Amino acid sequence: MILEEISIKKEKVQVKKQKIHVRAANTRVKKKKLHVRITNTRVKKKKLHVRITNTRVKTNSPKIPNSHFLLLFTKT
Repeated sequence: MILEEISIKKEKVQVKKQKIHVRAANTRVKKKKLHVRITNTRVKKKKLHVRITNTRVKTNSPKIPNSHFLLLFTKT
């Protein structure tokens, strides 16, 4: 379980400092920056559900399965 603080730019999303659970396939860590391509964003019962594809984080750890990320969403 890893808490990463990342910022993602996506239209019509305005959630800040919200902890959500992410099931990420192909998650890699490189240079401590998490690059995420987001599909299927929906808000349900005041919780943000995100399906994430093509997640990569730059560091030496190879793959992170189901992890907790601290996501910072900013409206573009």
